[in-house]
Amino acid sequence: MHIGWQYIRYQEPFRHLELGVDPTTDGPDLLYLPTADRWDREMPAWSQGRRDEIVAIILDRVSGRRDLEIEEY
Repeated sequence: MHIGWQYIRYQEPFRHLELGVDPTTDGPDLLYLPTADRWDREMPAWSQGRRDEIVAIILDRVSGRRDLEIEEY
């Protein structure tokens, strides 16, 4: 996984996806996350049906490095 200033890239062998992050100055940064329905329509086929699993991995790996709040769209 790579944590950039305005994105988080989740990686598995030979595939990845990126989620947008809006850095803030007065609270947790906002991690933009598609709703479950949108996830399965818009994200890569290999990640469909795995939203909760992937988000849990991201939050676990980011814990202690960056304060995030999820903003669904």
